[in-house]
Amino acid sequence: MVETNDGVAAIVRGDLLLSLWQSPARVHRTRWFFDIADEAAARNTDGIVAMLIILPTALPPDAPARTENALRLRKLGKSIRRVVTVPLGDAFFLNVVRTVMRAMFVVQGQSGMQIVESSIAVGIRRVLEAASHSTPGRPQIEEDVTALYRALHLAPTDRPSL
Repeated sequence: MVETNDGVAAIVRGDLLLSLWQSPARVHRTRWFFDIADEAAARNTDGIVAMLIILPTALPPDAPARTENALRLRKLGKSIRRVVTVPLGDAFFLNVVRTVMRAMFVVQGQSGMQIVESSIAVGIRRVLEAASHSTPGRPQIEEDVTALYRALHLAPTDRPSL
């Protein structure tokens, strides 16, 4: 089931947490997202995989959200097997998101688990590289990505092809 909160949509299926960020990363959205991640990690003792799709309207985290990210990532620790971030936009946006994600995970000593890709299709491939028996297959992930877009009332033309 897709959950939404103020411009962010998320779905957990098996050990995969998928999210679509249309709004800026602010502390209330960050807390909401990490609450879902905590629940998913508690249900999946072998850890979780996350894929975050970031639209150009979703500005990087401000200072309070960065602090919350650091605290919550530390709490999740080894419960996260991989985080794949897919910033959709131009090369500048991709590099901004890549820099933010790298800094966030380097500080936590977890730089090896985070990957930034430029397309949803490649992002899904990278998720599947870290798959377990609980990770859904590509068709289900693609269906769930479509459901995330629909939940935020984005037209199919707003969604890059998989």
